Parts: sequence; structure tokens; C-alpha cells
Amino acid sequence: MKGKSTLWVRSLEALEPKELPGTEGAAQPFWSPDSKSIGFFASQLSKVQRVDVAGGPVQTLINKIDVGRGGAWSNDGFILAGSNVAGLLRVSANGGAVSKLTEPDATLGEGGHSWPQILPNGRFLYLAWNANAPTNMTYGATIAKPRERTEVIAGPSTASYVPGFRGHPGYLVWLRDGRVLAQEFDPSTLQLRGEAMPIVENPKDAFQNRKLPLTISNNGYLMQYPSGKQTQMTWLNREGIATQKAEPDNSWSIRLSPDSHRVAHMSPGERWFDIWLREWERGISERLTLEAGNRCCTIWSPDGNAILYSEGSNDSRSLYIREASGSGVVRRLTEDTQSQSANDWSKDGKNVIYQEYTRAKNRYDLWILPMAGTGRLEAAGKPRLYLRTPFNVLYARFSPEPNPRWVAYVSDETGRREIYIQGFPEARNKRRVSIDGGSRPQWGRGGKELYYLSTDNKLMVVDMRLGGETVQPGIPRMLFPLPPITDILFGGASPYEAAADGNRFLVLAASKQSSPLTVIVNWHSLLKSKTSGQ
Repeated sequence: MKGKSTLWVRSLEALEPKELPGTEGAAQPFWSPDSKSIGFFASQLSKVQRVDVAGGPVQTLINKIDVGRGGAWSNDGFILAGSNVAGLLRVSANGGAVSKLTEPDATLGEGGHSWPQILPNGRFLYLAWNANAPTNMTYGATIAKPRERTEVIAGPSTASYVPGFRGHPGYLVWLRDGRVLAQEFDPSTLQLRGEAMPIVENPKDAFQNRKLPLTISNNGYLMQYPSGKQTQMTWLNREGIATQKAEPDNSWSIRLSPDSHRVAHMSPGERWFDIWLREWERGISERLTLEAGNRCCTIWSPDGNAILYSEGSNDSRSLYIREASGSGVVRRLTEDTQSQSANDWSKDGKNVIYQEYTRAKNRYDLWILPMAGTGRLEAAGKPRLYLRTPFNVLYARFSPEPNPRWVAYVSDETGRREIYIQGFPEARNKRRVSIDGGSRPQWGRGGKELYYLSTDNKLMVVDMRLGGETVQPGIPRMLFPLPPITDILFGGASPYEAAADGNRFLVLAASKQSSPLTVIVNWHSLLKSKTSGQ
């Protein structure tokens, strides 16, 4: 349905699917062992919830998680939840206290622990992604001693265990070199046996977020996810009507140039995330970054001549800058052991604002980096703290005056994310803008409007009255629901960008050109055919 994404279930014997009420914004669903309930992530991957397939109220199990990445439901009634920027969490399937099961090893360059899977006899698997290595590692451990782990298999995506049945042994299935491989696996010893055999030839763009692009049931069914392009950049007017579309691709982050004629977008490469620049009038995109690097959070200089971005691991991501033409040198702007993500560059070119995550405190603060000029490739001074609170503050944007006086940002001080404004260059005169939750604020119409994303994926607008020392926000109202988007957009990327005049909005929507789901019955026969053909 336009403007929302919900959970649907469908029996393989039925033609019509069934929608599960109350699951708006759901992503990354996972089944209970008895197939009577479904766990899922909600509120832009910041919560873990459950719902019964037969119907009933949705229950929140984990109220706060940083960028959820995969869940697993055990036979004895607990749930493991993965994260893109932290370790695994554990909670009862009936709710209650949440405990931390694992912690990423910063000395190994690990980011988050994601895509957990429950094994027999109190064991589990999970993926530790690594920004400093050419591949990631799937580990196995026991629930009793989760920090004592065993290396299982290296690869770009998670590995999945398929129990044995009808005389077949158990297998571990994973992705390597564009192929899905299966190899006998003993879950009691966490050891592989025999040779790995290919079962599916898979396009390189078929997996996102390091997730295996298929799922296998315990009774012989294999379902492969769509392998087509997943997102599509689209211009919408203030009524939410599409006026122009780009060809589908795998972009997961967009940032408009100051004149709105170009867009910087991120796309997954062979190992990392690359920055591309698209010219709308000419309808072409060119790759800006040619070297390997784990990047995010691109922003433009006010004159459009430079691109500033973040690069590194979740624990030590720094700020870099390069010419938008692709020529010239690449310069590192910050030296830090924390994780920094670029937010915005002031219109006068003098300041960059970024969020810094400190794992020890599990908190984001906002910092200012003085710059030498609009398109200059060097900093003019050392970073200074702009805003630190006992809560997360992030996704900041300068007001669009030549000398900005205000900063809009997100804080979770109420228990959920809301939009606030404070003065600049010093934080002062705080005002809350959103009423029922919000994220990703952006300014428009010369500072007279502020846009943000609601918790149910609607684009909201607030009329703003900015004074010298005061700000008066109006009542938020909806402009239009945003198109459904894939879960890769949540966490580190905004699904929309507002043009400066407020009359157009560039959005990322799920592409309708993806292939349908493919179901293979008795997938073990693929092993025999592949073996006999070699």
C-alpha cells in the first residue's frame, strides 16, 4: 500500500496473502519456532516487536536498539537481536529485562554483531562485520559462555545453518564469489566437514546489510530473495506526486548539491560502499571514489566543489574531504578514536557539524569542525563540542542563513526520537518541534519551514518563525506519506532530501523492477546435480 510497509504472510498453498495489522514500518521479520508468531524490527530499526499470526496486539520487547540487524527466536523462549553498531541483545519472547550477550572487539576492527541464528544445544551463530578487513567473520558460541567464540567461516555475508532431515546431514550455507555454497556442518562442535558445493549462482548485488540473499526451511524449501536493483531515486512535488525518476539502482543514501542539480549517493561495491555523483539534467552517474573504503554520510560544500564524508569502522570513523570533480588529493580532516558521521556544512562555509558516537558511553554527541572556506580542502581549527547531554543527539542541520543562527537536530531524551532546535554558535534557547516523534530534520524555504520524517514514514512540515534569540515552531502537518523503502535505508541514511525552494523532494523508494521471490522444493537435489556436473 502506498506510503506504508507492513508485514504480510502467505501460505505456499494459498494464492492470497494476509496483512498483519499494527505492523506499519516493520522490517527484518523472523519466525517463532512454532510458526505462530513473528518477531520484527520497527520504528526505523530501533525497536524489536512481536505479533501473533492469528491476530492481536503488537508487543514491544526491546524499546531501544541502535540500527537492528536480524533476530532469532529460540525453542526455550528467548530472542536474540543483532545490531549494525553494537553487540547482540537478549530478551524473553514474553518481554522483560534486556541483557547484552556480546560486545564487538574494537582491537579487531569489528563493527556490529548481526544476523544471529539459534543452533541446537544452546549454541548460536552471528556475523561480526569488519571495516578494516576484506571480509567478515561468522562466529559460533554458547549462550552460557557467549564471549568464548569459535571462528566458523569468513565471507561477505552471514552464514546460515540448515538442520538435517530425511537422511540429509546439517549444512552451513554462505555466499562467496557470487555463488551460494553449502557444506556439511556439525553444530555441536561448530566444525565444517567435507567440501563446499555451489547450489545457487547469485548476482553480486543481491545481498544488502551482509545478509544471505535466501532462506531455507527445515523441510527442504529454499526461497531466494529478489536480485534486481532495490531502490529508485524519484522527485516528488509537495503533493507527493512523482515528477521525475532515475533508473533503479542500489543506492542507500542521497544528498543534494546546494543548487539541487546533482546528488551524491552511496552504493555497495565489491567490498565497501562507494560514492557516486549523479547529474540530473544529463541523466548520468559517475563513481567518485575508486579506492576501497567503508564510507557513509556524504555532504556538499556550500559552493558544490567539494564532498565531505565519513570513512572507517564503527569505532574509529573519521572525516575526509575531496574535490567533487574527482581530481586532486583526498584529505583527512579529523584524527579520532571514536566514530564520526558528517551531518551538515554551514552556508557561509565556516563550520561543519558532525555526530560522534562513543561506544563506552553508548551515546552520540554533536561537534563543530571549523573550516577554511566553502570549497577548501582543509580545516581551519580543531573540533569543538557543540552539544552533549545524557541522551543521544544526532542528525543535525544548520539553518540556511548566510551566517546560521540555529541548529535542528534529533534527541531521544523523551524515550523516543524527537526534533529540537537550539541556537548557534552556542547551544541555547532549546525548543522542541515535533510532537509525536520524528527524525531527519531538514530546512526549506529560507528557514521558514522545517521538514522531518515521522515514525510512520510520513514527511512532515512545520512553519518556523526565527528571531534573533527566539524561535517559534508551528503545528506539524503532513505533506505526504513517503513511498515504502527497503530496510537498508534506516540507521545511517535519510530516505529524502528537500530542495532549497521547498517545492520538490528527492526520495528513495523501493524499486518495482525487482525479480519475484523464487521457491525451490527439495533444495538438496541441487547438491547432487552440481556434484555430478563437475
